[in-house]
Amino acid sequence: FIGNAPDSPVVYLLIRNERLNLTEADRFARIYTSYLADPRGTAGPFGLTQYAFRENAGYRNQDLFVGQTPSGPVVLRCDRLSAEVPSPSCLRDMPIAHAVALSYRFKREHLARWREIGEGVGRLVAAFKTPPPAQPRP
Repeated sequence: FIGNAPDSPVVYLLIRNERLNLTEADRFARIYTSYLADPRGTAGPFGLTQYAFRENAGYRNQDLFVGQTPSGPVVLRCDRLSAEVPSPSCLRDMPIAHAVALSYRFKREHLARWREIGEGVGRLVAAFKTPPPAQPRP
């Protein structure tokens, strides 16, 4: 887990208390759009729409990708490869319960697997919510 190779298969998860628990659609509309160079975006890789941030934005060294799923948009903010960031990652923030949010991060090298990674994280979170089976009494 301490490796940081560009192709590392590790997905980092953070579950946290979040009072302002925005949906991904709201996060895109309320936070990111004001920093975008072009709010229409362009056709990106892997079925995603890609957005560039303005050069004067705090996110200027990142790209924003939005993918559509049956349950709504997936919004991924990805670092760009550079001398300062030789192993870029992508980050997704999403609500999972009232006042509870999940952030997960994976290497940009695996962006082609954004759906698979999101589905796997979703299954893991659902498993956390499922009560364990009742144990038989001795």
